[in-house]
Amino acid sequence: MTGIILAGGKSKRFGGKIDKALLPLNNKPTVQWIIEKLNSFFPETILVTNQPENFSQFPVKLVSDIYPGYAALSGLHSGLHYSKNFYNFVVACDLPFVLPELIRCLVKNKENYDIVIPWLKTGQEPFCAIYSKNCLQPISEQIKKGAKPRIIDFFKEVKLLKIKEEEIKKIDPDLISFFNINTPKDYRKAQQLAKKFLSV
Repeated sequence: MTGIILAGGKSKRFGGKIDKALLPLNNKPTVQWIIEKLNSFFPETILVTNQPENFSQFPVKLVSDIYPGYAALSGLHSGLHYSKNFYNFVVACDLPFVLPELIRCLVKNKENYDIVIPWLKTGQEPFCAIYSKNCLQPISEQIKKGAKPRIIDFFKEVKLLKIKEEEIKKIDPDLISFFNINTPKDYRKAQQLAKKFLSV
């Protein structure tokens, strides 16, 4: 399998001047925690970014959007395109607390499915999920429609397995894996959470 990190966001809620993937947590850039986690699981880790110069110091394969302008869908498409493997674990660059136990849970359920996705009571978590290469064609078709498709718009075209919140809470009772850093307030909270969930 391949681990894919999506780092194409513009960090608008940080004023667009700070790349939130590089914000420090426990003296490491946020994205470094994710990279180290994925590198321990998978033989290949890809980071999708349109600013590769910001990430050249990290031990990952850097790729950029093939079809820019479609937000996370562009990143997902490029990550799957450049991956050497059929199955891929995809995670956003602002989810530093993804638990290894959650990754294992998703991976063990992947056979015969194209997407294995946490489906919480608050909704799906498409940026912490398994995707197969069978998703490439339906993603391309969504992009070629020229609209602004959501990442979930192609889900009906592939075999999807929902992992319900009840199952996830058995391994991640706080749902900490899905805490993302969207705003400065989130970042301040992440700095506190890092003391418990990230060890140097």
